Amino acid sequence: MVATKTFIKEKWYAILSIVGFLLSLIAYYPGFMTNDSIDQYRQSVTEHYNDWHPLAMAHLWHYFNMLYKTPASMLIFQLSCLWVGCYFLLDSIQAKVWRIGIVLLCLAPFVQNFAGYIIKD
Repeated sequence: MVATKTFIKEKWYAILSIVGFLLSLIAYYPGFMTNDSIDQYRQSVTEHYNDWHPLAMAHLWHYFNMLYKTPASMLIFQLSCLWVGCYFLLDSIQAKVWRIGIVLLCLAPFVQNFAGYIIKD
């Protein structure tokens, strides 16, 4: 009985995280980019890197472009990190009040304000 309750809770956390991810993706697709992000995307496409920005993001973006060649590939990665983190927090905390707080935090304007930005900072 306890295992069934745990499974149902985890299922709801997963559904909530997936819905949050999809809503964020719909709202922000293909992502908002700054001049720095545009330069890093150019580097990831052309494979001509410079030392103005850290190479990690541009190099990772290069591999994402192998799957889906668009700036949205980095947006998908960033939103995945946000909502998978939300799922893990929901799954690891026992108090219901804190779970509600986590959901509200993930949906808060000051978090969502940056969720659609493709930036390295």
